[in-house]
Amino acid sequence: MSEPDRSPATELDTELDRLRTATYRARDRSGLAEAVVDGDGTVVRVAFTRTVTRLDPVVVGEAVRAAVSAARVRAAEVAADLVDRAVSDDAS
Repeated sequence: MSEPDRSPATELDTELDRLRTATYRARDRSGLAEAVVDGDGTVVRVAFTRTVTRLDPVVVGEAVRAAVSAARVRAAEVAADLVDRAVSDDAS
């Protein structure tokens, strides 16, 4: 028995669900912190370099904020790209 044809909207929903369960990783510019977020932007993990204990907590906090922000931007870019492709395919 073959699977029925899936509508573009159903395919988009499936892809968006897949993106939500994926993880996205980024580092701050100095490389002090690395953050991993899921497709909803929830922080899954934060890792640090070994030198983190020698740094001012404000510097560490800013590194975490920057890494989390960059990972969230990456997740948003992937989702936006998917939606853009779906809209352009639909317009074709």
